[in-house]
Amino acid sequence: MARYFFDVHDGQHFTEDKEGLEFESIEAAREEAIAALPELARDVLRHRGRANQMTFEVSAKDQAGHQVLRATLSLNVQRLG
Repeated sequence: MARYFFDVHDGQHFTEDKEGLEFESIEAAREEAIAALPELARDVLRHRGRANQMTFEVSAKDQAGHQVLRATLSLNVQRLG
């Protein structure tokens, strides 16, 4: 098992993970990062209100502090017509 640290950026705030989580593989850590993005977006939109453009990011570091993956989710709303 390897420990991965998931840092989060919601467009305004950066939160560094100091505890980390253990996973069997980098693929399992990847799935965790992907699953976290919609939850992060919902939480931010619920508390800060709606915006026309936002980007959410979860990045994972290994135990040595090396960034091993980055997942992003973008929201872009355009009024048409």
